[in-house]
Amino acid sequence: MKSRLLFILLIMLLFFASACNPLEETLAEPVKLADVPPASDQNKVDLPQKEPVIEPVSGLPQQPTNPAQTAEIDFQTNTVDELVDFLSYMSSPIAGRKVTTVPGQLPNAPRRYRNGIHEGLDYYGINEGTIVLAAASGTVIRADHNFQEMTLEEYEEAIRLSAAAPTTPPDLLDKFRGMQIWIRHDDGVVTRYCHLASINPEIITGTRVVGGQPLAQAGNSGMRANIVGEINSASDEPHLHFEIWYGNTFLGQGRPVSEVIELYSRILD
Repeated sequence: MKSRLLFILLIMLLFFASACNPLEETLAEPVKLADVPPASDQNKVDLPQKEPVIEPVSGLPQQPTNPAQTAEIDFQTNTVDELVDFLSYMSSPIAGRKVTTVPGQLPNAPRRYRNGIHEGLDYYGINEGTIVLAAASGTVIRADHNFQEMTLEEYEEAIRLSAAAPTTPPDLLDKFRGMQIWIRHDDGVVTRYCHLASINPEIITGTRVVGGQPLAQAGNSGMRANIVGEINSASDEPHLHFEIWYGNTFLGQGRPVSEVIELYSRILD
């Protein structure tokens, strides 16, 4: 009898203990997300935002840094400094030779025998056959491989017509320049190499040349001395007549001698 009472008492104690266990109550009710309170603005942390990285678009031209690249070349209105800046990529067409200071060998010098003016720069003191170099990179737009010298009668008639005109007619002036090469540079400036004795066979119209590349040999074509085969004065000697043009204006046109010397010497020497 006692043992039966003890067994019943034990059963009752176990039942009471299970009814009062808090862990089982917690596990019996799963946590729902809806029961979690929203975060307070006071506890919110603002993370720093990265600045967007803008990559350059390949293939588009970049803004030039040289002010001369954004300006317009004008041989008549630009200052000496501006023109030197524009044309500083050029060098002497005769290796080792400096720009002359002799007024009669500079642009604007009068040419009374043909009623005109000198439009370029002369390099005297050289021999016939002296190598003529490209003053800068560019494209050949004229190369007189088939040049034919004037006869003496043609030359004298050209002089007579020029002297009678207000100024030397362009077609006759072109004959007086003799055998020529013209190069157009990337900025539109054109250099002319005149009175040549011969032209290298690879230098033809459309050829791309680089600065300092040999082009031709100096001479005195287009001059009376070459036609008759006699040198009677220093001006008859073989030399390079070199011109720099932009549009219809040659470099130094209308400027005083001092400016012309400064321009050419700062650019080419």
